[in-house]
Amino acid sequence: MLNLRPTSHRSIFRRLSRTVFRCVRSFSSSDVRSDQAPPELVNLEKLVTPSHHSLARQWLDGFKLEDIPSRAYEIKYSRSSGPGGQHVNKTESKATIRVPLSPSPWTPAFLMLSLSKSHHYLKSNPSLLISSQETRDRRENLRRALDILHQTLSQAGREVVMGQTSDKQKERVRGLIKAEKARRRVDKTKRSETKADRGNH
Repeated sequence: MLNLRPTSHRSIFRRLSRTVFRCVRSFSSSDVRSDQAPPELVNLEKLVTPSHHSLARQWLDGFKLEDIPSRAYEIKYSRSSGPGGQHVNKTESKATIRVPLSPSPWTPAFLMLSLSKSHHYLKSNPSLLISSQETRDRRENLRRALDILHQTLSQAGREVVMGQTSDKQKERVRGLIKAEKARRRVDKTKRSETKADRGNH
């Protein structure tokens, strides 16, 4: 007589879970996000045809900060030289990110020439180096540095893509540039004031 053991509900659940996980993992690995640069743009060093410019424009219009993965940059925290009195010398609140430049879905090849003219560009080690030390919160400084990165990439793209840029988009780019320059001026002024205060004590 056969000894048939009934399958427990727990065993069935485990089998179903493994099957569902494999299906989800397979789908995720083959899924291409629409907010990434199309594969034909990633290694394209120069936009030549109208279709190239159209594809690049569509990508830029949908390009968001969230589209830049954390693996795209290195993070370093250090002591800030900005305002904050004694507190500033005790905490590593300054956030610096370094972005190695190579063709990728978030830094297509056609951006490289424009990015090489940015004041964030490191020629000795082709990359972007961006810092923020405006607050005492390292997470906030990191967020601001990433905002600047996104602005830098977007601006580089707008400089390359031909035509059909609305007045609203142009004004937005000008506003981003103006805001970044204003932040640098404020940061420089605060550093000067801090040094002056220390010299008076």
